[in-house]
Amino acid sequence: MGPESTDGGQSTAKATVVDCTAPHQFEIVGEAESTATSLSEATAPQAIVDTCQPVLETYVGSTKQAAGYRAGSLNPNQSSWDQGDHTLTCFLQAPDDNPLNKSAKDS
Repeated sequence: MGPESTDGGQSTAKATVVDCTAPHQFEIVGEAESTATSLSEATAPQAIVDTCQPVLETYVGSTKQAAGYRAGSLNPNQSSWDQGDHTLTCFLQAPDDNPLNKSAKDS
């Protein structure tokens, strides 16, 4: 997956889905519900890790395997957040920002 446009890292307007065998920067690992009280709190870097790391660990199969990736998220926009959408779409990426060339699932 490669994002095509973002709103200051707060929301994603469009993402391109690619085959996992093609080079890709990010890989969707699942969704998680934020318990933060505001969107800005939910999208703070440590809050994203706290929310998405367990999803990443489940996706790759272990805490040890998850250590080889960084967790990130696609976030609802402010309007969606205000209407009760507190779901983060969690993704992983290589810690050195190099492209991934295969799926990390159950790696």
